[in-house]
Amino acid sequence: APPATANDEAWLHRLREIEAIASLPTEEALPIILEATQDDDIQVKLAAFNLLANFTDNVDARQTMIDALATDDVMVVDTAAGISDSVINFCCASHEVVVVVCDEPASITDAYAFIKVMSREHKVDRFQIIANMAHTTQEGRELFHKLSTATDRFLDVMLTFMGTIPYDERLRKAVQHQRAVVDAFPRSPSALAMKRMARQVDQWPEIDTMGGQLEFFIERLINSDADISGVC
Repeated sequence: APPATANDEAWLHRLREIEAIASLPTEEALPIILEATQDDDIQVKLAAFNLLANFTDNVDARQTMIDALATDDVMVVDTAAGISDSVINFCCASHEVVVVVCDEPASITDAYAFIKVMSREHKVDRFQIIANMAHTTQEGRELFHKLSTATDRFLDVMLTFMGTIPYDERLRKAVQHQRAVVDAFPRSPSALAMKRMARQVDQWPEIDTMGGQLEFFIERLINSDADISGVC
């Protein structure tokens, strides 16, 4: 991988500062976190919102989370792998949950386990599925069939196949250069597949709330963090 740039190092330093704030007393942490929600870097901003969700009993924190992103149209949250509290919070709050899976036993098992936990413990019953690193479109559909056969048998959920991201060396090159493949190689197979999926997302029905989708997201994020074991 290429060496880290000055911007990379500054971003990592800023992100670590935000994460370290969680250990401070509320009266010290809250003003810093509120300021970080206005950061220009989306990763820092999301880290701040994730911390802000811990302060659900604070009126200023709650209102900031509701208002700060209300002007945006769509937010895509790329969560970590696994089933941590943070992942569950974001998935419970989201309008749609997209599961990316590749045709490897560990990946299929992890995807099934995630869907099972979200369904049985958090009442999320609808999932969009993306087949990743498939060599053909048919291979992607077969992967979806494997997963949906298991969920149809044991879980009360609905899976929808979004499509396939093909195996693409140019995607690997884009990652190595720390660039989005749609910018670095816009005509590559993986970039074209992502653009098709983006058009699908653009056609998803909007949430019928007066404040918009992101306000709805932030409100649900607050609620899910306040009671992680409850129904989201």
